[in-house]
Amino acid sequence: MATLSKELIEITEAQKIISDNPLELDTETIKLSEALGRVLAEDLRAPEALPRYTNSAMDGFCIVWNGQTELDIIGESHAGHPYHNRVQAGQAVRISTGAALPEGTDTVVPIENLELQEGKIKIVVEPKKISEHVRFKGEEIQSGDLIIKSGVEINPSHLAMLASFGQTELLVYKKPKLAIILTGSELRAYDDQEIGDYEIRESNGIMLEGMVKLAKAELISMTRVEDRLDSTIAALESACQAADCIIFSGGVSVGTKDFVKAATAALDFEQLFWKIKQKPGKPLFFARKAKKLVFGLPGNPVSALFCFSHYIQPLLLKAQAYPSKQNKVKAKVKADIKNKGNRTNFIRVHYQKQNQELELIKHQGSHMMSSCTEANAFLELKPEQELLAGDEVELILMPWERL
Repeated sequence: MATLSKELIEITEAQKIISDNPLELDTETIKLSEALGRVLAEDLRAPEALPRYTNSAMDGFCIVWNGQTELDIIGESHAGHPYHNRVQAGQAVRISTGAALPEGTDTVVPIENLELQEGKIKIVVEPKKISEHVRFKGEEIQSGDLIIKSGVEINPSHLAMLASFGQTELLVYKKPKLAIILTGSELRAYDDQEIGDYEIRESNGIMLEGMVKLAKAELISMTRVEDRLDSTIAALESACQAADCIIFSGGVSVGTKDFVKAATAALDFEQLFWKIKQKPGKPLFFARKAKKLVFGLPGNPVSALFCFSHYIQPLLLKAQAYPSKQNKVKAKVKADIKNKGNRTNFIRVHYQKQNQELELIKHQGSHMMSSCTEANAFLELKPEQELLAGDEVELILMPWERL
């Protein structure tokens, strides 16, 4: 097992270590009806032509167009009930939209372009060309054509396309299975109305569950443990049985009751880093054992949120072949801002779309969740970096924002 450095590492170094230790997931076959939002893991080609047969694009009459304007009506072709005989010049067959063109016909005259007479039609607006209002077999897609490439996220239009070809199953990338372990003897359930003066309602769990959903992953368990080494080891050992990635909330700092690092060491995880030069979220912990990944998030809710958003969410999205780029916008600084510390600061801001300005959120403490509920973006400010009023900067949108 690698010796864990006590030195703070840069954000880019932490991101590279995580990138070098990806989740290794298999693919799975699922029903088409369950495929919305999943990422296709293979190229799909058309098993047949689309349209499957030559048909009408209008309600009207199909004819053999030769300039003749008065024709005899000899039958009808409805969707699902075609006219089976060959049509000759001077004859017309009533046809509905989507119905198959009878053999011999080459043009459709819409109902509004003709007059109906006793057993006949008279064309009053002549077709501009042969094949007018005809949808030809294979004009959209030929058999064997590539219809959806691997790596595409399935949307409702894909479902319709695939259903039209009779596709019932798809090969997709598996969702990562996550387990969340919440540490802290002071924690009580958030719906517990009677708690002691020295206790707090646990809120990181429901927040992290929401972040897992935003990352399109699957939460398979959430466990609360007291600040004891044996309990922490037991919870981690249990989570490893089914989870690909285990997320600890709390227990990663330097207190005498912080046991996450010791628990991973006891189970022979390789500890890859601990502590990043950032604020909030300095004591982020990362370890690996075979295909299992463990992250230890700080207990402060803002720190936990930013660590998940900045490091874990991209990892989860990448494992499923989703784009993992953060959404960014340009904005102007209204007042001078300076980072006087020696760590990169994630400053919560409200981005005003109308004038493309940013406004700093008042409370920036790592324990103050109001800094996130009031923010729609954040600014990554390097150590000693100073911004002046009027400067243009790049903001990163909060992971749930779409401006």
